[in-house]
Amino acid sequence: MNIPVPSAQSVRSPAAASVPGRAIDAPPAEGESLEHAFCRVHHCSRETFLRRAFWTSLHPHAWPVARLMGFRADLFAVDRALLSHCGRRTTLAEVEVEVKAFSAFLDYGFLRRRCHLRMSGHRLKRFAARYLPPR
Repeated sequence: MNIPVPSAQSVRSPAAASVPGRAIDAPPAEGESLEHAFCRVHHCSRETFLRRAFWTSLHPHAWPVARLMGFRADLFAVDRALLSHCGRRTTLAEVEVEVKAFSAFLDYGFLRRRCHLRMSGHRLKRFAARYLPPR
């Protein structure tokens, strides 16, 4: 079965062209939040958004521990809160501010700080860039 892969020429917006992996068939609507844009593209619930954003943004070496502990583990409560805040943002710039604010005041603790058992801010911003306009 051949599945057509869209080419770079099929991208509808200039912002989408600059972001690899952008959700190209559904350009962001004006003022649409990250959560709504994701759920519109993937026809899913808020819970699915939180889970997909979490697993996409998690540091890869933390996947085995996260699979054992589960998405709802207390260790990841801060990550879920960050996703909830970022999910309400309407531009990539707002998500970047949110990530910076969270990382500035949190005392991560040993597991989060030293073992990086947490989401990656960089990976979260790349995830958001697929669904939101830059500014």
